[in-house]
Amino acid sequence: MACSNFPTAHSGPYEIEVGQYRTGEMQVISCASCLPDRQVGKEKVHYQAVNPKLVKAEMDKFLDWLKNAMIASENATQKILGKAEFWKLHDHTPINERKRLMLNKLFDGFEGKLQTSKWAKITKTSTDTALRDIKDLIGKGILQQTEGGGRNANYELTENKAKPKNAPSLDYKSIGQQKSV
Repeated sequence: MACSNFPTAHSGPYEIEVGQYRTGEMQVISCASCLPDRQVGKEKVHYQAVNPKLVKAEMDKFLDWLKNAMIASENATQKILGKAEFWKLHDHTPINERKRLMLNKLFDGFEGKLQTSKWAKITKTSTDTALRDIKDLIGKGILQQTEGGGRNANYELTENKAKPKNAPSLDYKSIGQQKSV
């Protein structure tokens, strides 16, 4: 199969494989005529490519890694956009510094479950103040109580306040899959 860069499908005496994984050995070497003393047979191998029998498996691993990296990148971007959208939406909502601190912690991946006692410890306030902060954010539709209650009540961001509206979702499912011709 020829391509525009190699219309004869050859590079010198070597056949060029186009549109497929390579089947032959590959090395990057210094040519003898390029060496200062022009000693034939003294070429230096700078790179020895993967064995051609392993190329498909290595490419499959690489494409799987690339797909996972792209998905992770999209997820991180969606979290950032969600946080930015939230703060844009609540630009004029009265939220004090303690509440801002805790809301940012929730957006940035708070470890464990948010309870009044944790809020109080992190913000260095009493549990009564922490509970007032939480109740205020529940009243504003920003936080909600998870199932359960009483002394073990847990809180989380409400879904509609935590995610951006109309955020595009990219499809990475087809990466690494060969198209049939």
